[in-house]
Amino acid sequence: MSEPRDPREADRCPVCGWPAGADARCRDCGWTLHTPWRLGRGDESGFQARLDAARLEADLRVAARLGDDWRDTAPLLRGVPDDAAWAEARRAVSVPVRPARPVLARAVADLAGGARLAVVEVSAEGLTATLVDDLARTDGPPRTRSWNEMLPMLSADPAVRAFQLAGGERELDRPALELALVAAVTAWARTLPPDRIAICRVPGWPLPELATRLLAPRHLATATAVEPGELAALLTEVAATRPIRTGYGLLVARLEPKGSRVTAALHPLFDAGARGGAMAEVTVYRAPGMSPATTLAVCTVEQPPRLVAAWRATPRTGPVQVRAVLDGPERVRLTVPSGLDPDPQNLSGILEGLPKRFVAPPRRMELFCLLELNGPARAVRRRRELLDGLLDLLASEVAERVDAAVLGYSDHSFRGRTIIDVVHGGGALERPAATRSSLKRLPEPVEPFTAGAAPLEDALTALASTVPPPRAPRVLLTVAGRPPHPLVADRSGRRPVDVCPSRHDWSKALARTHTGRRVAVVDEVPETPASVWRALGEHALLGLDGTEPRALAAALGLLPSAPVRFSVPLAHPL
Repeated sequence: MSEPRDPREADRCPVCGWPAGADARCRDCGWTLHTPWRLGRGDESGFQARLDAARLEADLRVAARLGDDWRDTAPLLRGVPDDAAWAEARRAVSVPVRPARPVLARAVADLAGGARLAVVEVSAEGLTATLVDDLARTDGPPRTRSWNEMLPMLSADPAVRAFQLAGGERELDRPALELALVAAVTAWARTLPPDRIAICRVPGWPLPELATRLLAPRHLATATAVEPGELAALLTEVAATRPIRTGYGLLVARLEPKGSRVTAALHPLFDAGARGGAMAEVTVYRAPGMSPATTLAVCTVEQPPRLVAAWRATPRTGPVQVRAVLDGPERVRLTVPSGLDPDPQNLSGILEGLPKRFVAPPRRMELFCLLELNGPARAVRRRRELLDGLLDLLASEVAERVDAAVLGYSDHSFRGRTIIDVVHGGGALERPAATRSSLKRLPEPVEPFTAGAAPLEDALTALASTVPPPRAPRVLLTVAGRPPHPLVADRSGRRPVDVCPSRHDWSKALARTHTGRRVAVVDEVPETPASVWRALGEHALLGLDGTEPRALAAALGLLPSAPVRFSVPLAHPL
């Protein structure tokens, strides 16, 4: 049997690797390093069993700090545990959490104006310093330092390095390792602001906890925390406890009551002193003729105002509800409307998008449309498409301001028979969307048709005799290709068309329609328009192929020729 080794010659503890020295027990793990000499035969197998158990117990505690299953670190363990040993290891490494929120909240509250707080997170990857202002907002990108940059002697393998950081440094020179950590952390801390706190994100890991203590040595109780988590969520929680210093409002536009001048204003959202969790709802408006895209901007209520946050939105025409949630100073969310995108513009850029003046469309209009149903197939299809596009545009932009009706008319003569009932559609005023449906229900075109005339006079007579007097400005739109039948026969032979079998006079009927504005769209605009087209197109006579819905709506006086850009919504309806 070999003689026992002099304990003073031992280099390191066989369990944890701490330098043995002359102590009877390891200062770190408590393993018995030497005992007095005893006579008799030594129990070498028993000693080895106790040593193996102690080594496995030490390794299991490291594994328990790393996760819930020892099998994840099995290659690094000196043995295979049973369930009882694993359960005991997990109980042994249970570390009380020191919450980071009160530490961060106190540090932010104590910050002087303009100062920055360095929040250092110590994790399995290394050290990350994030600068935070007195409103709990981050300032600039984080600064990082990896463990291998600070301690090159650590393993480059992430799994092995994590095992070492969590206490498995048995193959390293631990005193030298800790001295190197002190030097590296101290040097790196000099690059940070003097106001700082440290949060250990891996509770119980010896090296990260040592680094955490080194980062705030003079204020250990109030400047360190041990808690897993994410800094962004923590900053949000802290910000919610801070009151806002000035009120916040939604940037809106106003129109002078007796003019068209546009000015910017703030619609109040939150009063000074409000804290996270406060909610506010306001109603703003998109006026007809305004561009769909707008900006919802929250600003401080002060002079001059400051932009807090801005989003791009595409609200519908009419009232739009905006719901805001305050998460803390300079932190506002809009939960309604949906589909918002951040707007990168500054406040000056947003205000530049407001027009100096804006002439709103009339509050209420009546639109009557007369549509010729027969004719060349291409022209018939194009007429319907144009009218359908117009009604679709009106339904989108001025649904609450325009009531519309459509009357279609076919032909008096069909296969040698004279037809009296040629006007289709009730002529009742509806919202534009409903009028589109009425348009689709009009009869399809038939052939043959009379080339020289169409019963436009019947449609005008039906409009004049069945529609009640106007309750709002009335606009007449005629979409046709042929002139009306004459009241008397043309004996010159230059216009060989039949007279109206019902003896309707288009000019007298037109005079009784009470229409203030008249626009006509014809298949082809003649060089010298006939009197009927000059009368029906008194305010605009347009060609079918060159006319689009937006231009037609402008000619009718229902919308501007192009959407007017409004960078912010209106504070009031028009």
